[in-house]
Amino acid sequence: MYKLNKTQKLVDIIFNYADKQGDKIAIIDHLTHRKISYSTLKHFILAGCEYLQRCSVGKGNCVIISASNTLEFVVAYLSVHCIGAIAVPIDSSTSQERIELLKDITDAPLILTGNYKSSKPYCMISEIIENESDSEYNNINKIDIDDAADLLFTSGVTGDPKGVILTHRNVISAASNINEFTRINESDIELLALPLCHSFGLGRMRCVLMKGATLVLFNGFAQLKKIFNIFDEYSITGFSLVPAAWRTIYRMTGDYIRKYSLQLNYVELGSAPMTTAEKQCLAEILPETRICMHYGLTEASRSTFLEFHDDMKHLGSVGRESPNVNVSIVNKSINHETGYEEGEIKICGDHVMAGYFRNVLLSSNGLENNCFSTGDYGYLDEDGYLYLIGREKELINVGGRKVSPVEVENILIQAAGVDEVACVGHADEILGEVVVAFVVSSYGNKSELEKRIIQYAKSKMEYYKVPSSIMFTDSIPKTESGKVTRNLLKGMV
Repeated sequence: MYKLNKTQKLVDIIFNYADKQGDKIAIIDHLTHRKISYSTLKHFILAGCEYLQRCSVGKGNCVIISASNTLEFVVAYLSVHCIGAIAVPIDSSTSQERIELLKDITDAPLILTGNYKSSKPYCMISEIIENESDSEYNNINKIDIDDAADLLFTSGVTGDPKGVILTHRNVISAASNINEFTRINESDIELLALPLCHSFGLGRMRCVLMKGATLVLFNGFAQLKKIFNIFDEYSITGFSLVPAAWRTIYRMTGDYIRKYSLQLNYVELGSAPMTTAEKQCLAEILPETRICMHYGLTEASRSTFLEFHDDMKHLGSVGRESPNVNVSIVNKSINHETGYEEGEIKICGDHVMAGYFRNVLLSSNGLENNCFSTGDYGYLDEDGYLYLIGREKELINVGGRKVSPVEVENILIQAAGVDEVACVGHADEILGEVVVAFVVSSYGNKSELEKRIIQYAKSKMEYYKVPSSIMFTDSIPKTESGKVTRNLLKGMV
């Protein structure tokens, strides 16, 4: 293997693999059972560049791509990078109204979709693969490492799209940091069922291809039997999932995944919290697997890592700073209960985004010198482990005391009869706010269960953290990545 050069772009690295180990399988599309070598992947990317040129796409243009876990998406994404354009991945189920909004925002000359074919600028994403060309595209070396590579839109509380700009340097730095921690190598074969329209799944795709390993594409975690069949068929050694997917796997199959403990070299989790008990359970089931869980944001991907076996004494934390990343606490205040200085989490490193789309000055975004003020609150212990308290806007202010909803949830979930729980703050005339807990439970007598939950809470936490009321619900509203949408819960109080 050649040594990674951080001035290279992702496509440069893939082309190097194509030239040096062209027959190595890069991608297996399980849906179509296609196996694509690095050499063939390079050919598809170069043909894709010519296709984009014919569609009047040039350097700096945005290209909206309907993201699904298919070979077509991967090739389209890399072809956009190769030509110097900016990839804008969107969920394949995105409404046409929102696509039109993003087209207007980005001035995209091309929209690659798999759902429908209409007049320009819409084109079928499959045409990227179908394009036939044997000529070499020669623009790749004209792309600067600090040119924009991706534009990832996230929605805030208002639902307005917020565009995160990632440069080629950001993309390569993040993937390099992740690979250094997870210890993936070129012989690994990773199953990717996470959606490629989101930062986590997209990051895993980059990590695998940057290492010259093999990526097996599958869509979602609903078909568990097929997932385990893929483990067997392709001898899967790497796996990535969100905590909600792990809970589904464990609920439906128990510890069946233990069968693959010696086969799995690594697992990466992220995008939502797990309880300490869940982490301990997974570590016991996979004693020989490197289990890595990250904390980060789209703006600063995978900024800390926790390894469940190595960090067993610190499973309540989100780990220590990732390789080549600096994490600090700013706007500090002493928490006399913990003895640590709590404040806003600040992240610095080459993986930190270039900025928000069409906000050149970034004066209100906390971005300076590759540093990003996250809006998350937490503290660092004496060993450098980061403990997350919560989002500033989600902290519950009870009589001047800041209460983390996540902390309360991690305790309440252990109460008998509680299947799922989420907490929010609710206005109170005397205390300012009080804690309200939404609980999902199959237990029959809800009145009795409410008393038991409150009694349990009083025995496990300070009085001001105890929920003032318990509200039973059939489900907790969440994003696709499993994060609780607390603003919706507040509207239900």
